Amino acid sequence: MTALLDLFEAHLLVTDLTAAVDFYRDVVGLRLAYVTPAHDAAFMWIGETREAMLGLWAAGPAPLRVTSHTAFRITAADVMAAPLMLRATGITPLDFSGRPTDAPVVLAWMPAAAVYFRDPDGNLLEFIAMLPERPRPELGVLPSVWASEGKLSQVFLNLLINAAQAIGEGDVKSHSIQVRTWCDAEHVFAEIKDTGKGISPENLERVFEPFFTTKPIGVGSGLGLSICRSIIGEFGGDIRVESAVGVGTRFVIRLPVKKGASDAPRSEPIPQESTLLGVRGRVLVVDDEETLRAVVVRMLKAEQEVVTAASGEAAQAIIEHDQDFDVILCDLMMPSMTGMALHEWLLAQYPLLAGRVVFLSGGAFTGKASAYVTSAGNLKLEKPYEPAKLKRLVAQLVAARRAGRVSA
Repeated sequence: MTALLDLFEAHLLVTDLTAAVDFYRDVVGLRLAYVTPAHDAAFMWIGETREAMLGLWAAGPAPLRVTSHTAFRITAADVMAAPLMLRATGITPLDFSGRPTDAPVVLAWMPAAAVYFRDPDGNLLEFIAMLPERPRPELGVLPSVWASEGKLSQVFLNLLINAAQAIGEGDVKSHSIQVRTWCDAEHVFAEIKDTGKGISPENLERVFEPFFTTKPIGVGSGLGLSICRSIIGEFGGDIRVESAVGVGTRFVIRLPVKKGASDAPRSEPIPQESTLLGVRGRVLVVDDEETLRAVVVRMLKAEQEVVTAASGEAAQAIIEHDQDFDVILCDLMMPSMTGMALHEWLLAQYPLLAGRVVFLSGGAFTGKASAYVTSAGNLKLEKPYEPAKLKRLVAQLVAARRAGRVSA
């Protein structure tokens, strides 16, 4: 369950936006924060900047229809997990324009990250977290683009992993990876820039060629950037790269702004494989992030018995007294005891359980982690989880385990 910090925002419909802004500024004493002509709306700070907000929306001369929009402040981590949590409960997360989404929207002028959704009566609700960066009012709210969120996620994950691998391990304070977005009237741009080792001129000309790679043998297939360019091109955009040896690398993606209506994406049907087989398994979820543990529990609890552990050490304590788990979903990168360390311990103490581990990862950012996952041979599931994919995977593993097709 998402922990609410306080009520952050309320919204009102008004017949004359300019008059309403004047009233709430001059009579009530609020300060104007931002005006978005594209939406006929204005936002005003209540109290100190970033403490609370009032939104005013122009309804025009027609009679006002009673609506409600309420925003609740939560942590940034909870905002990132909110789309997955909402979908797990059967609720569709929305972006600023009311379209289905699987990621928070960034309100650069505040700045804040937010996810919208509706209650059973149609009232608009919002989870919002203020961000520490400086306000960028010139960016406003970035428009949507003609693209698939799933495929774009693949592109950005690939570029971020490449950036991290270019930096390597150690000396964190001397290096950085920067992600920046901006737009003009026709396009949205996204930049990923690192301070890694850079790419030599002769290799820079070939980075988008299929199967070309400068990484060591066994690290990458050489298809990543080729696939990235193919995906971006599929959506009418392009991707370019600049690099200097010893300085770093910069990728810039350009995508066309979505100007027309589009069909809402169809939700993938969620199979009930283990339930149909009459098999209810036991799953241990090991993750140091409370929100993500709760999301996984909510996804799986209808079909599986789920036990959770907030750390590798907590998982050890549970397993010492109970080894009857069909699947162990284990976060790869945790403080203190990592998922790799827990897996090594299982190999030594309970080798059959080690074979039931599925590593959870937002990307194996270090060479050590990537090498370990490859050598271990266990399955790996990328965050954020797609409910259908997670439920199907666990159901298949439980059914296979009970049928004796995998390690008993």
